[in-house]
Amino acid sequence: MSITKFVVTLILATAFMIPSSAMAGRDSSEVMAYIESIINYCADGQWETKECLDVMARMDTLVAANYIAALKQSGQVAQAKAVEDGCAVASKVNYQKMPASAITEAYVLCINSMVDAEAATGIGPHKDYYNMMLMAYFCTSGNQLCPKFESELKKNLR
Repeated sequence: MSITKFVVTLILATAFMIPSSAMAGRDSSEVMAYIESIINYCADGQWETKECLDVMARMDTLVAANYIAALKQSGQVAQAKAVEDGCAVASKVNYQKMPASAITEAYVLCINSMVDAEAATGIGPHKDYYNMMLMAYFCTSGNQLCPKFESELKKNLR
């Protein structure tokens, strides 16, 4: 899993940070509930709080579990196992006290495992949640794009 692949994924994702299903109506209530939780518990400098990390861990667990199930259903057991392994830490941050650098690394491993699986199989994770995972990476690592993403999420709740 290369850092180059991860950086390219992050750059491409900046154009897709606003949840598409929230705009299109698909899965909108569940997506909007996560958006609301992210705004309430993470936005405005709260990205490293326990409450925010709990929200992000629940979302990561949901993304990973659904993606793993989709891969298994398609007969891609090895890729499902790779995603499960890659996302194990990111989905458990609500149970551990981890420094921001470790959380950032957990997101990198999880996202890279999904990128690898999608490249190998053509089957991707739920894009809305995946994009929110990318946003969490940006924000937990203090990226200057974070306020822009937060602003766009707040617009979705109006």
